[in-house]
Amino acid sequence: QLKSDLWRGNSFCGTGPLVIEADESDKSLVRYRPKVAVVLNLHKDHDEVEAVLPAFQRFCHQPTDQVVVADDLLLTPLRPGALVFGMGPNATFRPTCVTSDRDGSTFFIDNMKVRVPMPGAHNMLNALAAMAIAKVMDCDLQAAAAGIAKFAGVSRRFDILGAKGGIEVIDDFAHNPAKIRAAMTAAKARGKRLFAVFQPHGFAPTKFMRHDYVQAARDVLGPEDKLMLSEIFYAGGTVTKDISSADLCQDMRAAQVDASFFLNRTDLIAELSRATVAGDTIVVMGARDPSLGAFAKAILAAIGEDAPHC
Repeated sequence: QLKSDLWRGNSFCGTGPLVIEADESDKSLVRYRPKVAVVLNLHKDHDEVEAVLPAFQRFCHQPTDQVVVADDLLLTPLRPGALVFGMGPNATFRPTCVTSDRDGSTFFIDNMKVRVPMPGAHNMLNALAAMAIAKVMDCDLQAAAAGIAKFAGVSRRFDILGAKGGIEVIDDFAHNPAKIRAAMTAAKARGKRLFAVFQPHGFAPTKFMRHDYVQAARDVLGPEDKLMLSEIFYAGGTVTKDISSADLCQDMRAAQVDASFFLNRTDLIAELSRATVAGDTIVVMGARDPSLGAFAKAILAAIGEDAPHC
């Protein structure tokens, strides 16, 4: 258990090396001079991948020690001299005997068994990256594996809120197509049907990733699954509101995705309460809106009730 007085917002005061999540959205990651640079993925989010890659290359050329990079085709330019982790043929740090179940996954690396207590292939790869970092920093891999086994997760990162009447509710920060794909894939494996609730954020980002959202939903959701869209989150400022989640919903339906648009959350919760049955899984996805966590909890509380409130 962690002492509450150690927490300071989004930071934690530990005893080891300083660990920072660098940000590619504004290219500020190039200002860091890390001992170990780690690149987990490169996806379309704040910009096209071609526009972000140069910043990643500069970031990886600055470390004084080692680069750890995922075995991702888009990250090929970063591989020379790096410890490459992953499942593919280019990985030099590759797990064996990988198995997965409802609660997580297990793999072996350097003859060390690692148990990841979070579902999803993406979480398994995150754990593999952590083990790779421990290796290049000459840490005790057994201690690293023990730490991963005790990892309790992070708020709004595949946060399993609970179940009611056999219906499970998961809260996730997923907001770009790649993250939505990963969250839906992991959630879909947990039940008979998936009800994916997504609130896009920002009008320009929604336009930018519009077609990629559709592709992600079409690839993951089956005919038995449902996608429920709430209106785009408006964070304020002078922006052009020239797109709506209703437009995204039309795109989804044209792609044969069972999608519905809800102008207000009360109606969305009411529909979930009416339509879901035991064995279903609900995943709530979205970013930036601080009320999304409470929204997901309201869904859990309302399941099976006649008059849900938000």
